[in-house]
Amino acid sequence: EKNNHEEAWNYFKKATLGDLDTADGFMVLGQVSLQLKKYAEAVEAFEQIKRRGISNQLIDFNLANAYFLMDKTEQAENLYAGLAREYPEDARFHHNLGEARYAQKKFEAALPCFIKATEKSKEFAQAHVRIAHCHEKMDNFPKAKEYLEAIAPLFQDAGTKQMAYQEIARLAAQEKIKSGNGTFTGTELQ
Repeated sequence: EKNNHEEAWNYFKKATLGDLDTADGFMVLGQVSLQLKKYAEAVEAFEQIKRRGISNQLIDFNLANAYFLMDKTEQAENLYAGLAREYPEDARFHHNLGEARYAQKKFEAALPCFIKATEKSKEFAQAHVRIAHCHEKMDNFPKAKEYLEAIAPLFQDAGTKQMAYQEIARLAAQEKIKSGNGTFTGTELQ
């Protein structure tokens, strides 16, 4: 299957140099590039579309994702911030803006993004966990645990609920290690 994607990528790469030198051609090339983890090529394809004066939610989101995956988190942050402002009801944009800020260790700036994502989509489990992670990174272990302990019982999905409880146990162990109080045996994570 990877060979089929690689063949498709080669086809669209060549085609965008000829007949498919269009926004649609570059859109397909960009999306296939993302699937194949050719992030620099994806950025170039989406930028080609924007240079043609075409910009929309999907193009900007794909471009931001490609930048993020290349560890160009400042560029991704700028695009996600614009999307979150323009489409404030879409939880994905707030979540990804939070992820870009989190990756840059801007935990205080990331926290409200994750909170906003959970307000827009209650079952956004990853955003809930990131809220706890932000509190943890800001050395507020009690707040991190308290948050997850309050939200964990509300998850409908058993796997998500279990993940939240495992995260609570991990936070308790992390707090114990960091504080230097008592001994840590590893059983705290079981």
